[in-house]
This record gives sequence, structure tokens and C-alpha cells, in this order.
Amino acid sequence: MKNSISREGMQALLLLAGSNDLFCDLIESFPYPIQLYKPDGLLVAVNAAFLKEFSIPHPSLIVGKYNILQDPTLAEYGVSEEVRTAFEGKPACVMNIPAPVHKLKQWFHIPVKSTELFYLDISSFPLRNDQNEMIGVAIVYVTRRKYQDREEIVKAKEYIESHWLEKFSVEEVAKAALMSVAHFERTFKACTGMTPHDYYIKTKVNRLKEALLNQNKGVEQAFSECGLPYHGYYAQLFKRETGLTPSEYRKIAQTQTRPIDKP
Repeated sequence: MKNSISREGMQALLLLAGSNDLFCDLIESFPYPIQLYKPDGLLVAVNAAFLKEFSIPHPSLIVGKYNILQDPTLAEYGVSEEVRTAFEGKPACVMNIPAPVHKLKQWFHIPVKSTELFYLDISSFPLRNDQNEMIGVAIVYVTRRKYQDREEIVKAKEYIESHWLEKFSVEEVAKAALMSVAHFERTFKACTGMTPHDYYIKTKVNRLKEALLNQNKGVEQAFSECGLPYHGYYAQLFKRETGLTPSEYRKIAQTQTRPIDKP
């Protein structure tokens, strides 16, 4: 595993810091997943524990291809403030954050067999050289628990994603999953970290995100095609879910090289 680590990116950072291979070896052998970023937010290295924990075959699949400061979904998962704090030169930590790892893999075309939801403690801190200049940011992950979807949950998600334009009915979704409503709601929440209705809303928001990328459509038209009124509740809901107004999201998302976020 050691030979597959993105050692070049790690050494590039440490060269600026005046460090040697000993620190590289320490990062690589550290038992918890670690990412190293340049000050501009570009991912330049991950360690062996990161690849193993998140089942990523090789660092080249993500290293040099992801910029955390340009990710419009940070606010959606409640970590944008802490991440930016670290890139401003101060340590930061968030606890028990739900992280849909399967989405990260989908963004970078890594095969996904099932939904993977990890609950993580995330610590971010700046890396400095001998002159106290910030030369990068390290992010360390500690997994509290993780879930993979059961067949019934996959069926429920497929039903929701096929009927997202319709009015939500938990009874119909539970029927598609061949479960009682009470048991279905408990199981869905345990496996995904959200209620079935929350997943329905998130699906609607994600379809809206896709529509907003079409430059031939206005923002109001994108809302209309998703069966949503532009003014009022759903515009506020979109900002609550993404941390951005529809216009802001549209502007930022069009700068990304990866596909738009999907459930």
C-alpha cells in the first residue's frame, strides 16, 4: 500500500516546509485518514489509511483533481466555516458530521456498489514552514460509524428518485420497500442519517441544481420545471440545503470540473 500513496504531492508541500522524508513516512503510516491541501485548496496528497477507509483504489483518482475551497456542497454538510478557518491559518474541528462517501466516488467516476454514509470527526489545521508561513492544510478524519444501504433502502431511494415530481407519500415509499411505515422510517434513518422526507427534499434540490446549470434557462424557469415555485419557501429551502442562493450556486458550480452533486 505504501508505494501507492501520493508521495510526490506530500513531498512538494514538505519541501516548502524544509521537512524531510521522516515526516512523509509519519503521515503515510498514521493510522487515521489524512488529506493534505495546498493553500489554494487543491488536494495534493492522501495517506494509506485514507485510501483504505474510503475504498479508493489509487490516489491519482482524486489527487490534483479536487479543490475543497471551490466545493459548493461544503455548507450543505455543515463544514464550510471550519474548513475556511483552517485555510485562514487556524485549527478547526467538527464532530459527528454525516459524509456521503459514495458521492465523492461518483464525482470522480470511482465505481460505487452501494450508498456509503460515514459519520466523521474532522480536524483541520494549517501546516507552516520555519518562517511561520502557511504552506498547506492537513485534514484528519476519525470514523465514528458507517452505514451501507440494505436492499429495501435501495428500493425506497429508487422509488423516491422516480417520483420526485409527485407529492411525497411515506406510505407509498414504504410499500415500494415492502416494509411497514414505522419500521421503514426507523430503518431508513439508521441507514442514511435522514428521514425519507428529507431524502425526498434533497432529491428535489439536487434536480434543481442540475436544472440551474443550463444557461439557456432562467432561474425561475429551472424552478418551474422542477415543479417548485421560485419565490418563498423553496428558494429559502435551497439556500438552507446548499448555503447559497440559486444564482450563487449556479455561478460557483459552473466552475467545477466534476459532475453536479446527486443523491
